[in-house]
Amino acid sequence: MPHVVLAQMVKTYGSVMYLKMGSCDMVVTSSPGEARAFLKTSDHNFSNCPPGAGATHIAYGAQDFVFANIGPRWNLFRK
Repeated sequence: MPHVVLAQMVKTYGSVMYLKMGSCDMVVTSSPGEARAFLKTSDHNFSNCPPGAGATHIAYGAQDFVFANIGPRWNLFRK
């Protein structure tokens, strides 16, 4: 079970860990306070997600409103 393994890793490496799974880089924290701090201070880093193959092929290269990265273009679409 992944959550059991992560709980064991917290005991060894501490409550904040950097994991690399394949091509995905992840920051994992076991504390709600630390997660809140990450999301409040670095929200621009966590607000976008990589587009999938379907979004790239169907939605104009993932540039429509649904798949647009948060920024000036997204704000323009939102208005």
